[in-house]
Amino acid sequence: MPNVFLYPLHQTFKGSPNPYMHHFKGALEKKAIVVNSGAIHRGVLNLYLYFFKADIFILNWIEFLAEKRFGRIQVHLFILFCRLASLFGKKIIWVLHNKGSHHGGFNSKTEKMFQVLMEKSNHILTHSLAGIEFVKEKYPFASDKVEALVHPVEPPFGDSDQEEKLYDILIWGSVHPYKGIDLFLDFIQKSAKFHKYKILIIGKCFDQDYKNKILKYTTKNIAYRDKIYSIEQISDFATKSKFVLFTYKSKTIISSGALMDTLRMHVQVIGPDYAAFKDLNRLSCINTYKSFENIYSILENYDTTKNLNFTERERFHKENSWESFVEKISHYF
Repeated sequence: MPNVFLYPLHQTFKGSPNPYMHHFKGALEKKAIVVNSGAIHRGVLNLYLYFFKADIFILNWIEFLAEKRFGRIQVHLFILFCRLASLFGKKIIWVLHNKGSHHGGFNSKTEKMFQVLMEKSNHILTHSLAGIEFVKEKYPFASDKVEALVHPVEPPFGDSDQEEKLYDILIWGSVHPYKGIDLFLDFIQKSAKFHKYKILIIGKCFDQDYKNKILKYTTKNIAYRDKIYSIEQISDFATKSKFVLFTYKSKTIISSGALMDTLRMHVQVIGPDYAAFKDLNRLSCINTYKSFENIYSILENYDTTKNLNFTERERFHKENSWESFVEKISHYF
């Protein structure tokens, strides 16, 4: 079995582990030895501590090192690591999740790391055709390295569509400005035809100013619950909703873990007509919009038959399981 270093492991965000890395590690360990499986997260230092134990380095979100503690030092250490990896014949597989930082955009600090990774990676994986388009447009020299694979998905929940629909729209997940929730609420506040719909927003907001902005839009039909919910609890809310809405406005998005989790639930999705939402529009349960105005016609034409039917659901989850994803990338090992 190949010896693989997987980054980042055992890193937490606001007290919670990254589910993507947890699932990646679990599936990868069936095909490879993850040499840093039990290691404490020490940033780029682990790249050196496990350098001679690994032949392949699979890196996620490492392009944002500059935003972390001792960011400048970590970036310099990473560039040196890339040179050593090339010298010693190590393979670097970079998973390109975003076109830039959701919070900081595409700035000079991240641009430097993008350039390094485009040059030094042996293979680049991305979870949407938007990732391939991004590489071809900004880094054409690296276009032969990039491959798009659907973001892996966990097994579906056993939800029933027989639940009474208490909400027309559910918006879930951590509440951040880049998700554009306030922009959508401002839009529907000014559009009387949206006022009849019941909307529930659930998710923790760590920015008090932004939280206050969201709360200003709450009405008898628009509720916000500032709380962290388990994925199982979120699925329960989704079962009681006609649609889960994604209001993302950030053009840095390539794929969405929240979208893939929503596809595990028995609910229809409304999302922007770009990135992974556009790619997966072929699924019966996904509706896309080019502007908020388009959302009204989607709501008005709600059709229970557009929920993923059993056959479509089972096939999609089988083809895009974590085990299937690791199998697809194993030819790089």
